This record gives sequence, structure tokens and C-alpha cells, in this order.
Amino acid sequence: MLDTLSHLGIDAWLQSSEGTKFKFTNPPVVEGNQITAVIEVKRAQKYAVHWSKSQGTPASNAWGTIHRPKGKNRLRPFPETRHMSENDSQTQSWSIPYDLWFCTPQNTSFIILKIQHLRDPPTGLPEWE
Repeated sequence: MLDTLSHLGIDAWLQSSEGTKFKFTNPPVVEGNQITAVIEVKRAQKYAVHWSKSQGTPASNAWGTIHRPKGKNRLRPFPETRHMSENDSQTQSWSIPYDLWFCTPQNTSFIILKIQHLRDPPTGLPEWE
């Protein structure tokens, strides 16, 4: 099973508070310039999110986000969408600080991780917002 979402030079993964990467239970879905993975997690599981350009690849333009259920069968971005811009080297890698672990809601057992590649540096909001 995969534990890193990799697409066109970008890697993203979820890591538990114990330091292990979450495994994807289903293969990621690729649709054009976008890749999506559904990741099963324990209810109320603490996790961190990590994104970076793949080692040895040029800088990328992309949106990346985490979605998690909100209420009954509705998804919303959480906590926010992040971007990568080839014009800003600081956006090519980011992690949520370890003292700010995310936690899945009590009523859910999955989250969705998405990467959308862009031809130009991002502006505005991604199409799924």
C-alpha cells in the first residue's frame, strides 16, 4: 500500500503523532492535472500534513488541500488550501508544525488529500473551493 501521494513532481503525506505515515487503502485517482487520495484514519486520530516537491525536480505550481467530512456527507476544506509557486521557493515544501496536530472529528474515519497542478503560479482559489 502507498503512503505518499506523488504526482508530477510533488509529494504529500499524512503522518501520525507517533511518527508513522498513513497508508492509502485505495489507489489515488488521477484526473488530468489533479490527483486525489482517500485515506482511512481512526476516529479522533491526530495527524500532521506534509507537502514538498519531489527530490531532484524543478519548482512547481500547484494547489494542495485536505478535505474532511463536515456533518452528514458534506466535505469542506480543512484547515485551508496551500499553494506552491515556482516564483517562491518557500512554498515548495511545508509541514504543519508538530505542536499543531490536526484531529479528525469524532464522527469520521477518512480524509481526502488533493494536489492540483497549475501551468502558472496560483492566484485566487482552486476550482474545488
